[in-house]
Amino acid sequence: MAKKEAVFDVVIVGGGPAGLTAANNTARRGLKTLLLEAGKKAGGKPHQFYPNKCIVDHPGFPDGITGDDLTERLWKQAKNAGVKIKKDEEVIDIDSRKKIKTVITPHGKYQAKTVILCTGMQRTPRKLPQLMKYKGKGIHYIVRKPELYKGKNVIVVGGGDSAFDNALCMAPYAKKITIIIRGDCAKAKESSVETAKKKKIDILCNTEIKSITQKNLHPSQIVLIDIKNNETAKIKAEEIIINIGYVTSTDFLQKIGLKPKEDGTVNVNEHMETSIPGIFAAGDIASDVKLVSVACGQAVIAAVNTFKYIHTEKWEKKEHIYIPEKKGKKVCGK
Repeated sequence: MAKKEAVFDVVIVGGGPAGLTAANNTARRGLKTLLLEAGKKAGGKPHQFYPNKCIVDHPGFPDGITGDDLTERLWKQAKNAGVKIKKDEEVIDIDSRKKIKTVITPHGKYQAKTVILCTGMQRTPRKLPQLMKYKGKGIHYIVRKPELYKGKNVIVVGGGDSAFDNALCMAPYAKKITIIIRGDCAKAKESSVETAKKKKIDILCNTEIKSITQKNLHPSQIVLIDIKNNETAKIKAEEIIINIGYVTSTDFLQKIGLKPKEDGTVNVNEHMETSIPGIFAAGDIASDVKLVSVACGQAVIAAVNTFKYIHTEKWEKKEHIYIPEKKGKKVCGK
């Protein structure tokens, strides 16, 4: 069991971009901040799903930045601000019946005046029905190291940003990449689609996998079917990447007393506060726009209003406090 802690001003649930940004901002406002991360490493979705992907739409990085590099910077920023970070601490419940909330993990309980939920969406990759009986290797849902696909014939199933981002990451290494889309057209950003075409990536719409031929427990060939005219075609396939979305779980939100929306997100007001007073939310769990920049912006709003909430509730009054960088550390790049 964890040792009994003093009451934290804020406990932040989740160590992705939203959680790290919120923690940095609450700590720099003088709030005693604890961040609980379920995994072995903070970073959230960028670290888990696209650590090597170059994020080109995040403010301040004209040449882009990889998911791992961005989250590493956010982690250092939060640590420098004095945030207490605990990993391998999955939050399984929150008791909000009293003014002081109790955040519960398998290892112990933590008390807090406020909570910011930055858990992202509790999602698992959606499986392709045609492949449910396939027992071999070579089926992936995440591309962690694009260089592992060097010289191979790769099939990417899906028409969204994840599918095209993964295809473009592998393009410098793979022998041939084919994107298979069941719908009429791609839903990814137009710039990504155009880049894929320039890189000679085949894009097949109105198409799906009918069957797989395997060799040594690995794909060797797939049969494709045109869903409009039922024509079939065979192409080489050594690796298959499935990017057709996720199945969302809302069990945690319901358990702590929040009613999720149909898309699995939670309702928040303009202050990023949920229907439970003192519990805020930011990032994918609170937005239908799934961008790191949006998550970080919402996290700042939640952090500012957490500070205001504590003072409005007439807990210990104190002036706005800025915690400078530790002595000897570089400030503003100097």
